[in-house]
Amino acid sequence: MRGKEMTGWKGWKAIVRDVIIIWIITGIGGFVIGIATAGSRLPILAIAVSNILLGIVGFCISGCMIKDNRWKHLTIVALLVWLTSIVNTIFGPFSLSNWFFGIALLFVMMAIGGGLSFIFVKPVHNDPQSS
Repeated sequence: MRGKEMTGWKGWKAIVRDVIIIWIITGIGGFVIGIATAGSRLPILAIAVSNILLGIVGFCISGCMIKDNRWKHLTIVALLVWLTSIVNTIFGPFSLSNWFFGIALLFVMMAIGGGLSFIFVKPVHNDPQSS
C-alpha cells in the first residue's frame, strides 16, 4: 500500500522523491559498472553510458509517478538533479565546466525518459465539461 501512497505525492515531496530515485538508480549503476570494469581501460565510458541509460529510466519512473504537470515536474527534478550533481566536481573526476555543460545532457535524458513515461501512463486531463 505504501507504494501507491508515494505515487500520490505532489509538490516538493514528489520532487525530492524523484531526485533521490534518480540518484539511487544511477549510483547503483555506476557502482556495478565500476566493479565490473575494474582494471579495464574504459570504466569512465561504461559508467557514462550507464548513467545516461539509467538516468532515462529514472526520469521515466518519475514521469510515471506524477499525476499532473508532468513536464513542469520533470524540469524541476532535472534542475535539482543537476544542481546536486555538483558533488561530482568535489568528490569525483569532473571539472566545474563538465558539471556546467552537463545540464544539456540531463535535459536530453529528461526528454527521452519523460516521453517514454507517456507510453506507460497516460496524462490525466481535468475536463471541466465532464464534472
